[in-house]
Amino acid sequence: YPTGTGNVALGNQALDDGSLSGDNNTSIGSDSLSANTTGSENTAIGGNALKLNLTGRYNVAVGHNTLDANTTGGCNTGLGRVSLSSNTTGANNTAVGYQSLYSNTTASNNTAVGFCALVSNSTGTANVAVGCGVLLDATTADNNTAIGLGAAANTTTGGCNTVVGMGALNINTTGYLNVAIGCGALNANTTACWNTAVGSPSLSTNTTGQQNVAMGHDSLDDNTTGSCNTASGVSSLAKNTTGSLNNAFGFKALCANTTGDSNIAVGFESLRSNTTAAGNSALGYEALEANTTGGVNTAMGYRALKSNTT
Repeated sequence: YPTGTGNVALGNQALDDGSLSGDNNTSIGSDSLSANTTGSENTAIGGNALKLNLTGRYNVAVGHNTLDANTTGGCNTGLGRVSLSSNTTGANNTAVGYQSLYSNTTASNNTAVGFCALVSNSTGTANVAVGCGVLLDATTADNNTAIGLGAAANTTTGGCNTVVGMGALNINTTGYLNVAIGCGALNANTTACWNTAVGSPSLSTNTTGQQNVAMGHDSLDDNTTGSCNTASGVSSLAKNTTGSLNNAFGFKALCANTTGDSNIAVGFESLRSNTTAAGNSALGYEALEANTTGGVNTAMGYRALKSNTT
């Protein structure tokens, strides 16, 4: 006969295991906590909620089939139909929303808030997903933080990404250690790593370019495979596609550059018209502003070499 104390059960077969010794459980709904034996201080509200729980403790399940496969996992919170439905031994997970963390089995320390957030995650740990469809395809990825509708939706195994903004990093698959802040930031990134994009839609067409830093609206917006670029300022390096090792600081600095490499532009519209030229250094307001294909120039000062072209 059951020996547990302080238990409350309401519903067909709720807390119905004959060897129940766990204490202070609350079970409301058909088959909720029906297999529980020594688990204590669990709350299950809804049909089949925490149905297979045996020894897990301190779980909260609200919704039909929520945490229904959990056996020994503890300190989980599932709010919403079939949230954390596949969880067996994972602990310290929080899932709020329909199918949030639905596929999670043994992973721990995940937080998912929103419709289908982290729905495919099975063993990935320490992820935070806030928003509808956030980290939708993540399966084994770890240490991602994604906030915003569809943010990092296609990431599968890429880890340690930080994403804030609707659609930011949303087709990334295996790229890791990326930071995308702003609507559409790093939107096309697939496998590239170590990129930082702050501003909408900075680095939005980047696919495999790595170690880029873009700060400001439209900065490095057209970059696809260019790497090791730094752009700070609205539209800085905006047209860059494959150019690498460029540094642009200021409004529209190097904004027309496409394939030019190893340029430095510091100042309002410095090297603004540069397209394919390499090895230029421009420091100052509109320095080398009209330069297009001329290379290995150095201009320092207000409008220095402004009219130089080739």
